[in-house]
Amino acid sequence: MTRTASRSAASGHSSTYLILLLVLFVFATFTLPAAADGILVPTKPDAPNFAIKYHRVDVKIESQIATTSIDQVFENRTNREQEAVYLFPLPKGASVRKFTLYDAGHALHAELLDRDKAREIYESIVRKRKDPGLLEYIGRDTYRVSVFPIPARGTKRIQLEYTEFLEYDSGVVTYNYPLSTEKFSSAPIEEVKVNIAIESRNPINTVYSPTHELKMDKPDAHTAFASLEEHGTKPNMDLLLHYTVSEEDLGTSVLTYKEAGEDGFFLLMGAPSAALADRAPQPKDVVFVLDKSGSMSGEKIEQAKGALQFFLNSLNAKDRFRIIIFSSSVRTLGEGKELLSASRENLRSARAAVEKIKAQGGTDINSALKTALDLDFDRTGAAYIVFLTDGLPTVGNTDINSIIKNVRSANTEAKSDKRRTRLFVFGAGFDVNTIFLEKLSQDNGGLAEYVRPSEDIEVKVSRFFAKVAQPMLTDLALDINGIETYDIFPKEMPDLFAGSQLIVMGRYRTTKTVNA
Repeated sequence: MTRTASRSAASGHSSTYLILLLVLFVFATFTLPAAADGILVPTKPDAPNFAIKYHRVDVKIESQIATTSIDQVFENRTNREQEAVYLFPLPKGASVRKFTLYDAGHALHAELLDRDKAREIYESIVRKRKDPGLLEYIGRDTYRVSVFPIPARGTKRIQLEYTEFLEYDSGVVTYNYPLSTEKFSSAPIEEVKVNIAIESRNPINTVYSPTHELKMDKPDAHTAFASLEEHGTKPNMDLLLHYTVSEEDLGTSVLTYKEAGEDGFFLLMGAPSAALADRAPQPKDVVFVLDKSGSMSGEKIEQAKGALQFFLNSLNAKDRFRIIIFSSSVRTLGEGKELLSASRENLRSARAAVEKIKAQGGTDINSALKTALDLDFDRTGAAYIVFLTDGLPTVGNTDINSIIKNVRSANTEAKSDKRRTRLFVFGAGFDVNTIFLEKLSQDNGGLAEYVRPSEDIEVKVSRFFAKVAQPMLTDLALDINGIETYDIFPKEMPDLFAGSQLIVMGRYRTTKTVNA
């Protein structure tokens, strides 16, 4: 008799409720690229990979919330019984709603691993099986399940469902499903099916995939469908889908959920339109802090230098800047604490200095960021630090919690009655300390972005700095009338950049309409 073991959320709740379940996760969704396809790994180092009989995916996207349901059957095509571990690298900020493993008479033991523990698991498997492919999942939380022995020539069926908040950028919403993980299958997959349904409050303009030929259907302005079906295939690239929505100058929407007798939840989303980006951007102060330590050697330092060169080329004439280079020691290019005008001469000199940088030495992150915050920013306007690193401190203060506290304290002291400096992080490499860097950026009002080895740095960098380069609205304040609210996050409203989105969440104590 087949036994079904499952972990699931309560059924019957509205999609709005699912959205509000993501309150604890939503602000972490704009960092790492999504990677969330299950991998069944044999526990014995010399055992061959399992084959995948079929792989079916159903996706429902509503108001930027994607619910992905996966159904996979793995085959043991050997003549001996095999034990395995099922690993599911979660997309950043995703929440697993349901997991089902079909197994005859055995209990199911599932475990959600944080990134540090997941890193240990992946590195251990790579050492044992000498397969570096799993390294790309380092830095993500992982759902792990010990799968009981699969009989010779037997199968194992696994179903999983998760929700995630999709990235919005300049009117474009992006969904990514990593089909390329099927490279771990020992044979071509008999059937691959992906069905995607999209519903949007704003009219949908276009739906397209730069990676696959999808069948498309758009029955009305607010609904669209996309599908993929392949047979006898072994996908070698992730499925990427974009859809564009109509914008207003500052389009906003509010989602609420309230159960009888309890306080309600709300989620506010707002974004400036692309038309606002055509207006003259505000002058800004930017300090670039570049990590040139030994851990940045090779492709990392080249990516970081390339990013910095792009940033310099993107400065506007009325901007001011400085560059700090650090390893075991800290060096500020130029004299004194004043920031330099973004003149042609100053930029030419800065680009030449960056080109000469070589990676060597330790990593004193604490001193580098405190030095940056000690410079003379004009904090009455837009003031930013762009930090390029892998986030691995080795010299001076190496305690990441202490560094986070010191930077936050230095930024608060520097602020006085003026605006604080916002800290943006650009991480390079697989072995980036994402937990540290995300906390660092979030605590200081910024964003984090990452570039992987061999990734197209020009696309990633241009998208990242487009946000920093064009602050459309600053000193934002949220005024909610006619309703009592609490537990609002974030407590301090971020600047709103060209193509970015404001997300505010909280709770309320009334049934009145929310006016924001």
